[in-house]
Amino acid sequence: MIPSDQPARQPTGSTTPTASYRAITIETAPDTDNSGDRSPVAIHYGFHTTPFGTALIALTSGKICHLDFCDDDGTTQLADLHRRWPEATLVESPHQTATSAQQIFYPEEHRPLQMTLMLKGSKFQLVVWQALLQIAPGTTTTYKHLAQTIGQPQGARAVGRAIGSNPICYLLPCHRVVRADGGLGGYRSGTARKKMLLQAEQSPLDH
Repeated sequence: MIPSDQPARQPTGSTTPTASYRAITIETAPDTDNSGDRSPVAIHYGFHTTPFGTALIALTSGKICHLDFCDDDGTTQLADLHRRWPEATLVESPHQTATSAQQIFYPEEHRPLQMTLMLKGSKFQLVVWQALLQIAPGTTTTYKHLAQTIGQPQGARAVGRAIGSNPICYLLPCHRVVRADGGLGGYRSGTARKKMLLQAEQSPLDH
């Protein structure tokens, strides 16, 4: 069940997050880069209110390792977090993730948002997720074009599967990838939320 949570403080005069001031760094988890490091992992997580619904945010060593939106009690999203990090100890700590929620969804105006993400995935998935960062806010690309961008022109379906496995939605903006025929395409949190995210990025903020 989603614990009670006070909405992150929203700056006066801002109606939606400003996504254009982001400096995101990606790191890979030890077992992803084959370092052999199997040290105990602790993941702190919390559920937070955002302009796009409740979000599950998880951190390990101060780095964001999971972000997903919830439409129910969060059980499915929490199970997915555990599936991706089976060796980790999950600790419910909304006080530790509240600052990240504030920075992500209610950033201070004209102040760069600097985030480090900790990812686990195959080499191909990591390449696709990294490529998502090149899609500017307010724009979209297609699965086919993204496949061409990473040097896999015949790999649109594989790209789609990698995008569907994206563990950190919103920050790794898979919602900006649409179908070549103009359709929205799939989205783990539902096409209605995908449309909402795109509309928020394409609409100017009211200051």
